[in-house]
Amino acid sequence: MQIQLRFCQYSSDTGKEVLDEFPPSVCVQINNKMATLPNPIPTNKPGVEPKRPPRPVAITQMCRLSPILPNNVNIKWAAEFGKGWVVGIWLVMKLSSSDLLERLKKKGTRSTEFTRKLIVDKLNDDDEVATTSLKVSVSCPLGKMRMQVPCRPSKCNHLQCFDASLFLQMNERKPTWNCPVCDAKAPYDQLLIDGYFQEVLQSKDLSRDENDIILEKDGTWKPVPKDEEKTKPPSSLPPAGGGGGSKASGDASSTSNTNGANAAAAGADDVECIDLSDDDEAPGGAAPPPPPPLPFADAATGGGGAAPPPPPGPPPPSGGGPPPPLPAAGGAAAAPPLPPLPPQEIECIDLD
Repeated sequence: MQIQLRFCQYSSDTGKEVLDEFPPSVCVQINNKMATLPNPIPTNKPGVEPKRPPRPVAITQMCRLSPILPNNVNIKWAAEFGKGWVVGIWLVMKLSSSDLLERLKKKGTRSTEFTRKLIVDKLNDDDEVATTSLKVSVSCPLGKMRMQVPCRPSKCNHLQCFDASLFLQMNERKPTWNCPVCDAKAPYDQLLIDGYFQEVLQSKDLSRDENDIILEKDGTWKPVPKDEEKTKPPSSLPPAGGGGGSKASGDASSTSNTNGANAAAAGADDVECIDLSDDDEAPGGAAPPPPPPLPFADAATGGGGAAPPPPPGPPPPSGGGPPPPLPAAGGAAAAPPLPPLPPQEIECIDLD
């Protein structure tokens, strides 16, 4: 239970609903204590006083909850010519969004035939553009998720629904009570669960990943047909022309064959593909021998140690024999360093 303080502008029309509105420069004291009012919303218009958000003020904690103790309420505001104000103190029971949802479910659902007739009237209306079907979403426009409790105000004539649970939760935090589809006023008393869309959501013909349906002129519905996936057959790549071409293995063969096919299509008579990848297998099937490391000749010097790499010298004899022996270290002059040994095998590739 709560005790609320509410303001509204005076109206002589008794049948007209009046919305909450605070008087200008209002000040409220309850039992000689200042009541906390909603902060004014700033405005950029010159000469216009900022207005407070129109919502009730909870004053339960400031009141004396005893039948023998009085409560003094003192209210002041700036008078305006031609405007009167009404203040009321209400004893209310606060309901959560889940409580309102349960009440809405107990209220019942709108007949399926009502929505079906509305679909037929809209799709067969002569004043509008003639259409044979209409695509409608079953996801809530508020949360962009599939609706659980499809709901629509009784005074709205659109077919699109919204989720009642999410709508009540949003108005619990910030009460606006506007329809999320057409932005018209949608108070709680006008909300109704739509039986037609409730049957659509519970139907086995609509898969869980589908969020759209198609409404027909006769009032029936069907899922949105999925576009047929166009599958292309795998194209056979022609072999590279020429007997001297090599075929790479693994992933590199796809690139080489594609390049060979493009070259053949362009009119090339003889194309040779060379695989420059780092695969373990070579195009010939056997791995090439790794190049030997370059040796450094140790020249015997007086201090002992390895000499830096010598400059290139004349090539050794073709026999590949061992290098001549180094002179003795006791000589007057140090012998020149010998050139490094060439690799034992060199693989030559003729690119012609």
